[in-house]
Amino acid sequence: MTRPLSPPRLLASLGDWTHGDGPLYAGLADALRRAAARGDVPPGTRLPAERALAGVLRVSRGTVVAAYDLLRAEGLLDSRQGSGTWVRREAARPVTFLNDGLDGSGAAVPARRLSARLFDRPADVVDLAVSSLPGIEGLPEELFAMPPTAVLEGLAGGHGYQPLGLRVLRERIAVRYGGEGLPTCPDQIAVTAGAQQAISLVGQLLVRPGDAVVVEEPTYPGALDVFARLGARIVPVPAEQSWARAGALRAAVEANAPRLVYLTPAVANPTGRVMPESRRRDVARLADERQVYVVADDSLADVVFDGRSRPSIAASSRTGRVLTLGSLSKVAWGGLRVGWVRGPTAFVDSLGRLKAATDFGQSALPQVVAGRVLDDLPALAASRRELLRARRDAAQEELARLLPEWSWTEPEGGLSLWVRLPFGSADAFVQVALRHGVDVTPGSAHAVGSGCDDHLRLSYGPAPALLREGITRLAAAWREYAGGPVRRLAG
Repeated sequence: MTRPLSPPRLLASLGDWTHGDGPLYAGLADALRRAAARGDVPPGTRLPAERALAGVLRVSRGTVVAAYDLLRAEGLLDSRQGSGTWVRREAARPVTFLNDGLDGSGAAVPARRLSARLFDRPADVVDLAVSSLPGIEGLPEELFAMPPTAVLEGLAGGHGYQPLGLRVLRERIAVRYGGEGLPTCPDQIAVTAGAQQAISLVGQLLVRPGDAVVVEEPTYPGALDVFARLGARIVPVPAEQSWARAGALRAAVEANAPRLVYLTPAVANPTGRVMPESRRRDVARLADERQVYVVADDSLADVVFDGRSRPSIAASSRTGRVLTLGSLSKVAWGGLRVGWVRGPTAFVDSLGRLKAATDFGQSALPQVVAGRVLDDLPALAASRRELLRARRDAAQEELARLLPEWSWTEPEGGLSLWVRLPFGSADAFVQVALRHGVDVTPGSAHAVGSGCDDHLRLSYGPAPALLREGITRLAAAWREYAGGPVRRLAG
């Protein structure tokens, strides 16, 4: 028995396969070969029919036929009339990710589109997929000219193996939460290598294979990736229902008894909405009443455009079931891999012991820099908000000029637009966009199943000139996509 693989799921494994020398079918064959080696399409996987795959790739059927023929000749694929084409069971067993879907079908693959964009990026592709600022411009020069005494003071205090993070940094984070109306002691803080590691550690502590995890949909792909790898049963709640009425999230929790609920209340990723204060209190009440852990990912809290501080969900919780995540990656720089978890002391202690088993604590020097960033955070956050507002407006103006048929709601914060296509599939359109030299994230990467395929996420983090060039390429790609079948020949 072979396991079928739908064309949209296969697209998540192919990456940017159209760039490179040689005929188009050879690029497709190479992408399939690498996907099999990674384990995204393991032995026994039945591939889509040639015509179906050609349709979503927007290439001729001959391109897919030639790619399949090449891989059959190599011994990777096998075919039988009436049964289709599949990866041979005799093929070398690939390296696979632990619990990447209990059924072996690669449940985390669609969400991995985000991380896959960090590898093998062609230099001529405009990247509007990764939601981040492009570099260190705008950071205070003092961060790179700290006097030796400041560095030594930050590094003082022992052998350097501190899984929970430097004490001085944990103290500064705790003080910050206290100033925002959430009394916190340093023992409630665990410093992590960005919010992504924080999500992973929390998931490892709380989730076992088969456990339910409730998320809003669309949501952050990196969280879906973590939960799928852990073998969780991910239960989506449509975000429009969850935000419109408190009962939708409560009904999902009561029906599924989840181990945790994952939310992005500060700025919803990818929609850019900010959770109202009344809904935050509703969520805290739900966590207390149902004794369910709520992970409130506030990584984007410092880039809410109105600059107004809002109470965290944890501030309304009586039981300590709300875990708050923070990060400096979005407000400072993605390369400053410093994030944190705020939670009950006993939970943070357990998280630190788990973390010690993997890294003994990250490097101390970035944490010293992070402390300086926190010292200057109000001014830095204000300048980042001003920069991102301007780039958001520039992106919206260019989209309205070149792609007036596309629609979106102006985001209240964050680094991206959640754009709705008037028709068609975002998965298929992204393939055309890549051939025009621009990359965006299809909406399916933010969804659990096949939802959100009529949306895409477009980052407005790049510099204005690059942003305009990327949208110009998107417009050219859309003209090709909307104009009908692609007439490109195989080879």
